[in-house]
Amino acid sequence: MKIGVDFDGVIADSVKLKQRLFRQELGLQLRPEECCWEKAREKGVTREQYRQVVEGMIYGTELCLEIEPVPGSIDVIRKLKEEGNEIYIVTSRQDNQAEYAARWMDDEIHRVGYEKIINTCDKPKGEVCIAEGIGVLVEDSPGKLQDVAGLGIRAILLEKAYNRGLSIPEGAERAADWNEIYEMLNPGSD
Repeated sequence: MKIGVDFDGVIADSVKLKQRLFRQELGLQLRPEECCWEKAREKGVTREQYRQVVEGMIYGTELCLEIEPVPGSIDVIRKLKEEGNEIYIVTSRQDNQAEYAARWMDDEIHRVGYEKIINTCDKPKGEVCIAEGIGVLVEDSPGKLQDVAGLGIRAILLEKAYNRGLSIPEGAERAADWNEIYEMLNPGSD
């Protein structure tokens, strides 16, 4: 099975780093659920400030390498890979930012053996999944699953503090954690 996995928020958990940088750079104390753009702007963060912190200071610099893995992500992805599945990292990062994601994934601690990193930039993830023959996409953004679920691609939303309570597209499924994702992909497994 070809499985697409988003990087930020699904494999790598940048929330703690975002909280630290919002505090240092903007003097804002944000809760984990307030670290996504939709919630940060409600706290008065401008689009430019958000881009400066998230895209400029995290995604496009060495700080990206400090991000901790989402609990269970590395172990479950390794297990899926060992079972013969093909793993594709499907990220919306820009080109230079995707390089840091690749460095993070290739680090000895995080190494999982993926087929390739696909940088969608501004293309819909569903379009990219179809082109690559990916049958499942694990994502943390309900909006990015919108086009995926309608294309016959199995869409799984990894529940996070910032997406809890948001509606998901028809046909998409929610998973509380990586163990649940594994069970969804391997019904009846132990």
